[in-house]
Amino acid sequence: MAAFLSSQLQAGDYCNTVWRIREAPADTAVETLLKPETWSHCARSFKPYDEVIVIPQGGPYRAHLIVMDAGANFAKMRLLGVTLLNAGAAEPESEAALPDDAPVEVSWKGPKLKYAVTRKADGERLRTGFAIKAEAEAWARTHLLAMA
Repeated sequence: MAAFLSSQLQAGDYCNTVWRIREAPADTAVETLLKPETWSHCARSFKPYDEVIVIPQGGPYRAHLIVMDAGANFAKMRLLGVTLLNAGAAEPESEAALPDDAPVEVSWKGPKLKYAVTRKADGERLRTGFAIKAEAEAWARTHLLAMA
């Protein structure tokens, strides 16, 4: 059994960095995060064993990655874990989705407005601020029934 010496102990703040990707597009697939070219614009900041956390807009999932190697225009990542946060956003074609011919649509409008229900005819936002796409779709269905 190996015993570690106190001289081998180092605070994590001084060994590696935990990065967070802000404002990742809502449709970012987890597979995309594992492609070295995805990180070409920020790879110079990475060093091996740095950690990267990605939460796309709308919060469909939280991905935790570790940098295995980084160069001038690439970074090789290994996926440590993915946690689904918003199943409605992760599965846009779920059974709760609105039909294609519905007079309203639900879409991501950014971190402040979040998911919004918009009337297709004139583009007017009927309601905003839904953190979960399924909740916006449920509100839209109720609204359509009330307007019928």
